[in-house]
Order: sequence, then C-alpha cells, then structure tokens
Amino acid sequence: MKRVLLSCALVLGLTVPISSPSHAIFGLSKCEKVKKQILAYEKIEKPLVKDWQNYAGDWIHSYSGESQLRIQQRWINLVNLEVKMYTLEINNPKCFTNSQNIYIKDVYPAWKKHQSINRFDPTANNADNGNGYYISVSWDSIYNQ
Repeated sequence: MKRVLLSCALVLGLTVPISSPSHAIFGLSKCEKVKKQILAYEKIEKPLVKDWQNYAGDWIHSYSGESQLRIQQRWINLVNLEVKMYTLEINNPKCFTNSQNIYIKDVYPAWKKHQSINRFDPTANNADNGNGYYISVSWDSIYNQ
C-alpha cells in the first residue's frame, strides 16, 4: 500500500506544473545577468585605466616609436573594452536608472569614435588629446552614476 501511495505521489509530483517563476529556478533575470557581466567588465577595466594613467598627460613624443606602439595597443584594448561594455548597457536600458542611461548615452559616442579611429589607423597615436599629450581617463563604476 505504501508503494502504491509513493508511486502515485511521485507521478503526481512529476506531472504537476511548477508555479515558481522560471528565472528563480533556471538562474538570474536578464538585468541580473547584465549587471553581473558589467561588473566582470569593470573588474577588467579598472586595472586597464590605472595602467593608462601611467601615460595620461605625458607628451607622446617623449617615448620611442616602439614604446608608442605598445602604448597605443594598451589604448586600443581599453577602448575596445569600453565599447563592449557600453554597447551592452545601451542594449539593455531597462536595467539602468534614468541617470545611468543619460550618462551611458553621453559617454558611449566618444568611445565609439575612438574605436573607429583606432580601426582606421591602429598604429597612430590615437590617444592624443589634440596637443601631443596622452589623454586622461578616469574610472568609476556605472553603478555609482
């Protein structure tokens, strides 16, 4: 008798639909996934920006041609990460506050422009501030905006 009841309970348990929301069972919501990815990008971004600050404000031509190429590659890596991160943010506006979205829309075009310049001429000093000095970049989390 116990086996029959146990079998019936097991069959009913497998056939009755689960009423919990799917994201509670299968993982994170879309915005939680976006935030997790942004935080992972920021973890990479912060040391890149800190490294870049070693060159920011320096006169470009105080470095040898070989050093300038290495510095330019650092710039390209930083710009590509920024574009990847801001693209994810632009594509998921519901995951951010109004002030965050305003900041994202304000900053994204500048990074996209730098990326286009880098693609056009990847060996040039594309991080020039217009006066022959490497531009400055500061770091802050989007979640502080």
